[in-house]
Parts: sequence; C-alpha cells; structure tokens
Amino acid sequence: MIFVMSKDTVANRSVLEMRGVPKRLLSLGVTVWPRGLFRTALFWRVLFEKSLPRYIIALSPFPALILARPDWSLGLSQAPLAMFGFVLLVESYVLSIPSPEKRRALASETEAAQKLDLLQVRAREVLKKISAGRGLRDGALHLVIEQSGLLRVPPLTQVSVQIDGETPCFMNLSAKERALIATSLFDERLTEDDLRRVNVAQNKQLRSYMFDPRDVSAHARLHALAAARA
Repeated sequence: MIFVMSKDTVANRSVLEMRGVPKRLLSLGVTVWPRGLFRTALFWRVLFEKSLPRYIIALSPFPALILARPDWSLGLSQAPLAMFGFVLLVESYVLSIPSPEKRRALASETEAAQKLDLLQVRAREVLKKISAGRGLRDGALHLVIEQSGLLRVPPLTQVSVQIDGETPCFMNLSAKERALIATSLFDERLTEDDLRRVNVAQNKQLRSYMFDPRDVSAHARLHALAAARA
C-alpha cells in the first residue's frame, strides 16, 4: 500500500517540517496521517502501525470467549499474564520474526542486490522525469522510500521527494507526479512485498536515492516540454 506524501495528501502537515535530508518518519514512530481519514483503506493500514490498535486486535479473542462462555469470565479476567503472553506471541512471531538468522533468510544477498538495483534505476528515472517536467536546474532531489517492517499484513510504503539545499523541504507533488511514483516503482518484477522482505532481511526500513537535476539530458527536457504542451 503506497502512501505518496505531499502537502496535498498529508493531514498533519507539521510532520513534514525538516532540517535535513532524508527525514525519517515511519522508522522513528512518527505517524503521518493521510487525508480522508477513515474513508480510506490507507488510513486503517496507517492506524495499524500504532501498537494500541494491534494490542486490541490481539486481545479480541478474550472478550469473545467471555461472551461465548460467561462461566469463564472470572478466570479470563484474572489472567493478565496470559493476555500479555498472547500479545507478545502475536507481536514477536506473527507480525515479525525474532531470529536474526531467519530474518536474513527472507532474501538472499543476490536477490536483495537485484531488487535494490532495480529500485534504484526506477527511483532515478522517476526523479529525472519530475526534474525534466518542472524544468529544474539545481537542488538535489531525493526519493525517500520508507517501509513498515510488520509482516503478514499488507505492506505500508511511504514515499516522498525531499529537496536538499539551504532550506530542505518535502516537494509538493502534483497529482500527475504522485501517479508517476505510484505506478513506476513496483510491478511483478519488484513488488512491495519483495522490498519488505529485503528490508527485513537487512534490518533497514529506509531507502534514499539522489538525483541531480543537472544530469537531465536536453532530449529529456524537450520530451517533457512536448508532453506538457500536448
């Protein structure tokens, strides 16, 4: 589930304030809420990143058992260690993998290198198209891809374009640029789940790819100009 972050897509815009590139959000526990709130599936996936909703879901069998078997209610209500153990089981063995060896086994070094090389090529191509379309001449652009490490749930991938310089900032992406990012990074050769496996195996949630607008060729600029006029 891709969340392309920009001023037009983020509800709590204050989290986009930054001092340096790349800015970490998801890996530091900062919640970026999408606009639209509960009307979107993305909102509920972001909400699931918070520990409290996950604990509530993990503990939901206990009130269900109490409703099904009222005679068990006293015993269940006095079993906090069992509840804690169940939450720990879900968090440690269902939504994650506690063993470093098993995490590394999710993706071999060869597979990880291939997937990350492909991601880098696509990220730079996206930044090149954005630079050409805007006619940018300076200011390094960074495509920052930050992904949740939770397993066995739909992947959550936060993507932004961050501009380096004297005043670093998040680029306010147009709808066309957001669509370009959402459709260009992943396909059957490189899925969000592929990247999640690589990230979990390497214990790395953030990938940042830099592009200098000065590297845009004259042909690419002419192509972007023609497309804009068309």
